[in-house]
Amino acid sequence: MSELQERYSRYNGSLSVIQAEMAFIGAVLLHPEKMMDVKIGANHFTDHHHRDIFEAIQDLESQGKMIDVITVDDRLREKLPDDDFNWLPYLGKCANDVYSETGFHTSQIVMLEKHHKREIKKIAETLFEDNDSDAAIQSLMNLDKVERKFTHATAEAALHAIEAAQEYAKHDGIPGLRTGLKLLDEAIGGLQSPDLYVVGARPAMGKTAMIINWMLNHDEPCAFFSTEQPHEQVGLRMISMTSGVSARKIRTAKFDESENNRMAYAVTKLAGKKIFIHDQGYLTIGDLMREARRLKYNHGIKAIYVDYIQRVRAKAENRRLEVAEVVTSLKSLAKELGVPVIALAQVSRNVDKLKEPKPGMSDLLESGVIEQEADVVMTLYREEEYFDNSQFKGTIEIIICKNRHGPTGAFRFSWLPETMQVKNLATEGNY
Repeated sequence: MSELQERYSRYNGSLSVIQAEMAFIGAVLLHPEKMMDVKIGANHFTDHHHRDIFEAIQDLESQGKMIDVITVDDRLREKLPDDDFNWLPYLGKCANDVYSETGFHTSQIVMLEKHHKREIKKIAETLFEDNDSDAAIQSLMNLDKVERKFTHATAEAALHAIEAAQEYAKHDGIPGLRTGLKLLDEAIGGLQSPDLYVVGARPAMGKTAMIINWMLNHDEPCAFFSTEQPHEQVGLRMISMTSGVSARKIRTAKFDESENNRMAYAVTKLAGKKIFIHDQGYLTIGDLMREARRLKYNHGIKAIYVDYIQRVRAKAENRRLEVAEVVTSLKSLAKELGVPVIALAQVSRNVDKLKEPKPGMSDLLESGVIEQEADVVMTLYREEEYFDNSQFKGTIEIIICKNRHGPTGAFRFSWLPETMQVKNLATEGNY
């Protein structure tokens, strides 16, 4: 039996893995320029000799030296003087067994797939031993991440831009999740991944109702972290918004047969929605991130809603640093999971003392880090809450204070207080 056959037999039938590793090494020895397209690392090799060879090739590349059978052999002898493995003939064997350039790409695919399976097995074993489901889910999600290319030629960038524009055109130019509010979606392009959206308002302005309306307009699964209201109250609001029956009537059971039928239909419709409500009162940013990862991995959520920033806890020396930790973590979570994160925020009561009490970005509590981290900042205002003679009764303003994707400004929508619905004004039409 030859040395190669003996080494294959040690892997109990995993001949294809060893062959793939050999094909990869041979392709690089014959075509060193292919190192620019390498998608694997030393940890993807099952054979420790192959791992040593790959690391020797990496050393030569980093030093700008020639890569071939002779130079790699020299580097291995220098790096591993006590290893009596017969490197030169083995390197020659790898190079001679390369039949085509396509082997370079195929071998990487095989190695990545086998590595993936090995890591899943390790994660499963760790979960069995430690029963740490959070760590296991995080490991699985990291395993599924695709390496991203960061350097692009102009032609490639232009092509991708055109492809993106064509895709947007299929959705009326709205690349993100729709809120159902036409003017808002046109201004911000929908709720886009992986952006952080902050919506601020004084109490009783309808900020929680606003984001529930947005969630109900999605056809995609999403998560709602409700730190103030239990899931039953959130469910009641959803039934009211969907059925058009007053929340007060539902709460006091004072509804007629027609309204009862509408509510029954609303419950059926809501059953088809994948909105996951997490109503933990004392919620830390760590709790939130762990649950969001679970929901992303198990249910593929496409958006995360948080009600609200100042009620999420974090370890910090003072309140300002605590809010900063929460906001930066939410932004990181949006990037990690590839989803938009929409978070509500409190507004300073000093706004109420203004002649025109419309909140701006600087009125958000601990606004500094929010201004820095958020991609879009919006505030809400209902004039009728302050002025009895308001000409804008039954409406709500969304004021876009910061928008990395387009214009800022104020947009007015219809507000139905009995059902807490937010709709397009009749003059604007619907989708």
